[in-house]
Amino acid sequence: MDSVSEILASLSLGSAAIGTISLCEPWSLRFVDAPSVASYTVASGGGCWLRYGDAIPQWLEPGATVLLTAGSDSVVLCSSDDIPPTDIGDLFRRVRLDHLRDMEPDRPVTLNWGGSGQSTVLLGIAFGMKSELRHRVLSALPELIMFRADDPHISPWTAESLRFLARECANELPGYTAMARAVAETVLLSAVRGYLVTESSDRPGWVRGLGDYRIAKALAAMHKDPGHAWTVAGLAAHAGMSRTAFAVRFAAIVGSSPIDYLTEWRVDLARLRLKSGHCNISRLAESLGYTSETAFRRVFKRICGVPPSQFVSKGKQATADVQRSSDGQTS
Repeated sequence: MDSVSEILASLSLGSAAIGTISLCEPWSLRFVDAPSVASYTVASGGGCWLRYGDAIPQWLEPGATVLLTAGSDSVVLCSSDDIPPTDIGDLFRRVRLDHLRDMEPDRPVTLNWGGSGQSTVLLGIAFGMKSELRHRVLSALPELIMFRADDPHISPWTAESLRFLARECANELPGYTAMARAVAETVLLSAVRGYLVTESSDRPGWVRGLGDYRIAKALAAMHKDPGHAWTVAGLAAHAGMSRTAFAVRFAAIVGSSPIDYLTEWRVDLARLRLKSGHCNISRLAESLGYTSETAFRRVFKRICGVPPSQFVSKGKQATADVQRSSDGQTS
């Protein structure tokens, strides 16, 4: 499997909440406090404006899709640029849909908002992903990826997949949840692949590495088996290069040495597994290729600033604080 395929395969969905937002002019939505990964497609109607930070607003025709990798106060969809935006998180709470944020509803969600003018319908997908590699992938993506129905970097069947989801939302046939999740995953993978294979100098180093056939082989090997006792010579053999040529090329493209990259990748995985709350540190160290728990603790503290045990404690405290805050709001 090539490295891009390895990356895409890691983005398997644990859930997908899908629905339609019918918006009548005048309207404006700002995507702060939005689901962490979500897409919004102009499914029908007159289209809308996309405002993103200080960039010139873009008009989105039906079929255009915006993929958000994080909630952002820099992203606004609106019928007109002069309308004060409503935060989409507030909108969900107003219409009592906020409880669906961490769930997979068994039927499409429908929402109506705005005034009494021309209508535009957005098809929304909130993606719930479950794999460890998602953290490194999503952190490398911009907070907004926009593509149009005829974008040459997007698979041609993506537009039909989105139309299929819109029909599913309208029909609510049996089997909706399984079908919708599978099709939603193809939309996500198509958008991410379109970004990964588009050449640009502003890509993060390891993403640029995916565009180099030989460096991509080494990245795939590290991603697939982070616990292996990798050496520069071993990774160079995977890349089909001499040790020196590989080390120089890897550093030039990725921005770090092969072993530094491997160390950062292992610590990324360690953080994610520790956050799960069900992880033995000694076994974790062994699974990530460390010959001793002491060596793992030393590397983890150097990169994260705290030892693994303290990292776990901080995570538990943050969870408890969130729970107390939630209990206070609902009491």
